[in-house]
Amino acid sequence: RAGEILAERESWTSLARSGQSVLRALQRGANGAAPLEVVEAVALARMEVARIGRLLGDAEGDGVTSALASAVHESEGGVTRAAKPLLRWPGARAWLLPTIVPLVREALTARGREARLVEPFGGAAALTLAIAPAHGVVAETFLDLLHFYRMAVVDPRVLAFALTSLVSGGVDKRAYAGAISWEPSRPVERAARLVYLSRLCVGAYKVNRLGNPSAPYGGNAGEWPTEADFRVLRGVLRGVSIVSTPGLDLMAGLGPNDVVWANPPSEGWLGPGVARVEPDLLAKAVREAAERGAWVA
Repeated sequence: RAGEILAERESWTSLARSGQSVLRALQRGANGAAPLEVVEAVALARMEVARIGRLLGDAEGDGVTSALASAVHESEGGVTRAAKPLLRWPGARAWLLPTIVPLVREALTARGREARLVEPFGGAAALTLAIAPAHGVVAETFLDLLHFYRMAVVDPRVLAFALTSLVSGGVDKRAYAGAISWEPSRPVERAARLVYLSRLCVGAYKVNRLGNPSAPYGGNAGEWPTEADFRVLRGVLRGVSIVSTPGLDLMAGLGPNDVVWANPPSEGWLGPGVARVEPDLLAKAVREAAERGAWVA
């Protein structure tokens, strides 16, 4: 059975890599555009690689996101700079960034070239976006948020187009209610809907126990993210693996090269796939990671 799983992973990995080559060729020949079906096929292949990696008890499959972002970034001759948060997310604690960023930069510098920034409870990944690390890991178990990060890596243009289509359909209370009741099936549509709802809701994005968006309409979206914003996000993620490993499980494998921002999910954000982190278990994970040499805040 293990041999069959390994063979399946190899097939999906090959498909993801060859699909990305086709995607790049199409983008070069059509002013950066590519058929949505090709974009989603690549994303699906990568998610299957990640799923099989989890079955085998490792994160190798999820690392495809990092490798893909790095290759695309280098092919575009991009220069990485910090990305602004594009989602209004519960528990992001952006107000802490002016204090924590200098401390994290110092810890990363002290660990040298192999230093890695780790956000085991990813969410909006505010710290990763602010620092744009050379190496990093963002763990997230909420599927729509995984779609958002992975679609930003695969094709920012398509993600921007999907968001623009939603915004063009209206941003009033009625349109917002329609987006909540909509059940998109495509990853890019789910990613775009997540941005749309998180920008228009009151406060921060929330879902109920059934996984349905539940935050009331606010109406103040601010400046809508553009393709340029999504491209900056892709640049930041060039050295970052987006994994679907539960946060505490990820922390169990951290060591001396890791700088960790252990910011657990907000109590108000406990949707499907997002389990409550018990304080005693988190404290134990933090203590053990520190004992293995990790820097943890």
